[in-house]
Amino acid sequence: MKCPVCGGRVILSREFVCSNCGLVIETPLFYDEWEKPERIHHNVYLRSLKLNTTLDWKDKDYSGMRTRPFYKLRLLERQFKENENILELRNLISSIMCKLGYNLSDEAFFLYLIHADKLKYRRHLDVAAGIVYACLRLRKIPISIEEVSVVSSAPQKSIKKIAKLLKVNPITAEELIILTGFDLQVKKLAIKLLRSCKLRGRSSRAYAAASLYLSAVLQGRKVSQMQIAKICKTTDITLRNALRDLLSNLEISILL
Repeated sequence: MKCPVCGGRVILSREFVCSNCGLVIETPLFYDEWEKPERIHHNVYLRSLKLNTTLDWKDKDYSGMRTRPFYKLRLLERQFKENENILELRNLISSIMCKLGYNLSDEAFFLYLIHADKLKYRRHLDVAAGIVYACLRLRKIPISIEEVSVVSSAPQKSIKKIAKLLKVNPITAEELIILTGFDLQVKKLAIKLLRSCKLRGRSSRAYAAASLYLSAVLQGRKVSQMQIAKICKTTDITLRNALRDLLSNLEISILL
């Protein structure tokens, strides 16, 4: 390409410039993104290491003058960090769902977006575990807080708090009976015994263990109270106390 004025050679350095007379012939419409000086770059490697830039809140440059671009840059930086947090939370939700064996990660993430204001200032792992538990319970899937806690390594107390915030009902005694590995006949009779009386004041695990033990005894199965207490993850003392309530409700007398 030659200069139309002097016929010299044209060089490209951000513009098409004549090397002889210095005439600017043409300015390209698109700059290279690394050559454009006004462009603000975010290094990918620094982002992965969480080494982010934090802008000052004063909106002033080195001379003390107030500048509006700093305010806009801080808004962009805040939005970028929020997007990073949401992506991290979504990855945690999908990983916990995959470990539990359910394909409901999108539904759980949508549930989080609905209740995002209630779950502010909490740890991402606790929020992800609580959202997964709430999503599965809303689908009426029989799953306990202990299972979600073991898979996600989040504490059970934090999952319970999030479940209370989202107004999710905990697992019932009937669902716990279904989860156990007993025979179908024992499970059916245990659920019938629970439905025939109204029991309150104790945990669902205690009543599930008591009804399973009573069902096994009535059907002539040789099962100890310690075995059923271990399966239902409770103690034999709570099992006996729940069994007394169950027997007084059903008006049945057996030797404990």
